[in-house]
Amino acid sequence: MIRYECDRCGAILESPESLAGERDTCPLCKRVTMVPIQRRRPRRMLRLFGISGFVCLALGLVVTVALLGTGKPAPQVSAAPKTAAEAKQSQGQAAVADAARGKAPDLTPEQLFEKASPAVVYIVVRDKDLKPLGLGSGFFVDAGGLIVTNFHVIKGAEFAAVRLSSGATLFVDGVVATDPDGDLALLKVSGSGYPCLALSKGGLPKVGAAVFAIGNPQGLENTFSSGMVSGHREIKAGMPAIQVTAPISPGSSGGPLLNAGGEIVGVTTAYLGGGQNLNFAVPVSGVSALMRKQGKVQTLTSAGGRRLDSAETEELDKAWAAIAKKDWGTATSILTSLREKQRDNPVVWYALGQLHAAIGNHDIALQHYQVAIDLKPNYAAAHFNMGLACSTLNRHADAIEAYKQAIAIKPDMAQAYSWMGDAWSKMKCHRDAIEACKKAIAIDPNYALSYRVIGVVYTDLKQYSQAIEFFKKGIAIDPGDNRAYVIMARAYSEMDRHAEAIEACRQALAIAPNYPGAYFRLGASCEKLNRNAEAIEAYEQYLRLEPAGAIAPMVEKYLARVRLAGQ
Repeated sequence: MIRYECDRCGAILESPESLAGERDTCPLCKRVTMVPIQRRRPRRMLRLFGISGFVCLALGLVVTVALLGTGKPAPQVSAAPKTAAEAKQSQGQAAVADAARGKAPDLTPEQLFEKASPAVVYIVVRDKDLKPLGLGSGFFVDAGGLIVTNFHVIKGAEFAAVRLSSGATLFVDGVVATDPDGDLALLKVSGSGYPCLALSKGGLPKVGAAVFAIGNPQGLENTFSSGMVSGHREIKAGMPAIQVTAPISPGSSGGPLLNAGGEIVGVTTAYLGGGQNLNFAVPVSGVSALMRKQGKVQTLTSAGGRRLDSAETEELDKAWAAIAKKDWGTATSILTSLREKQRDNPVVWYALGQLHAAIGNHDIALQHYQVAIDLKPNYAAAHFNMGLACSTLNRHADAIEAYKQAIAIKPDMAQAYSWMGDAWSKMKCHRDAIEACKKAIAIDPNYALSYRVIGVVYTDLKQYSQAIEFFKKGIAIDPGDNRAYVIMARAYSEMDRHAEAIEACRQALAIAPNYPGAYFRLGASCEKLNRNAEAIEAYEQYLRLEPAGAIAPMVEKYLARVRLAGQ
């Protein structure tokens, strides 16, 4: 076979010698290339054998002539049965031959699992509030902490942790490379000396070849399955895939697909639920290309966390489960206990800050974020969430400084720019607010808060048409932003477009039926249109929800006025 590299995608290809000088197509990127002609080197062979080769040849001729002269037949060598030792030696020679061809010797399934499973990890990803987004599988491809998984496993993640086969947990520092089209991502964890898997140097495994998968289907860790290659497909245009009979279920995504020698031939990525044995993997060439393009780490919130042992991992899992159930007491107790064992772990302090922010203890949350920052000064997520806590406490100047610190560490942090714009708007620094939000939009045009804040600023500046335009842009991105609808209703009211204001309020109430501000704004617009019964009902509902609200005395006056007008 002739091995060569595709000059477009870098895949290692193999073609029979009979195709030398002919055109062949890369199965990955479909580029047509010329199979190179490999020239033999007779001079090197002569140097290898040297004069001794000619001496042996001459002696052989002399012996043959002597035997012919005596009339005796040449001795025949009988094929005697091999002893166990000889058989073992023969197997060893075959293994050496396989190694010379770049092929790992076949292992029994037991040996393969024992060799490969320590390198396979269970991945749990969470959003910025530490709420679970999903789980998946991955595997080490480098002893220095590089982990391959599927892109869809970590898409949208702010926080990620991986669990080893030993039960210990590692916090993911960040993402060093992604290939969304190929559904691949390369993660980085701190440390070294991790068991890792070798990548197969061959092309696509042949149809009928035995393959093995290790993953975490439905959270069942280190599940081992076997099958064979049933075809080479494209599950979408330009994305080659290996179809296999080895089962792939949710949670297995990102795990290794291995050949009989324990080498990676693919990354399990998808299955079609409507059929049986319709399971797919991304070819290993995609992993090779991903590793070549790795760059600067895109830091995650989980960065800097110290390794947890199996007992501490179990505690953390219980804390996550309690947070999901809003069992704040249990979650606080577990994380506080874990903090005592891991006082130098910034991630634990950060998690406690998030927990207290969710409960509403923003002063306590600030203290925990500060400790996390003291332990890890470049902790962008902790600075950002400190800003959120300060904003909630109406400490807007402090919030702006915290957001600036987050941006200094992570300049592409769109949400920090947006919330800084929100803080500027509350301080009536309109130009600064718009500038910050426009920077956020330049980084991430789909972050809806940026548009709402600009809409608020233009409303304050009485530029209502521009305000409505930005509110609509934000709502198109996030139709569930009830606050945007209510502030847009205010802009409509100021333009005497009360029917549209009423419709905006009803949209807000469809999202959040107990939103007091929507009832106040609805009552005001209904009153302007002399729809007094609806106005009275809206004002009364506001007072039921916010009897001691800041504008409750004003609403009571409006309610009395409408009642008087209806008499």
